[in-house]
Amino acid sequence: MLVNGILDTLFPPKCAFCRKLLRRGESGMCSRCEASLPRLENPREKGPDFVDAIVSPLEYRDNV
Repeated sequence: MLVNGILDTLFPPKCAFCRKLLRRGESGMCSRCEASLPRLENPREKGPDFVDAIVSPLEYRDNV
C-alpha cells in the first residue's frame, strides 16, 4: 500500500528493544534481539493473593 510505504520512509520501523532499524521481513523486533532476549522457562507464576497469576514470556532485565 502506498500510504504504508510513505510512512515507512518518514518513520522507519525500529526494534522495540534495541531501537535499531528493522530489515525487510522483520516485524516488531530485530532478529538479534529475538535470538538473545532473556526468555523465562515457566512464564506463568502464582501471584500475590489479589492476583491470580503473573504471566510474562521475558525476564525483566537488560533491554526488556
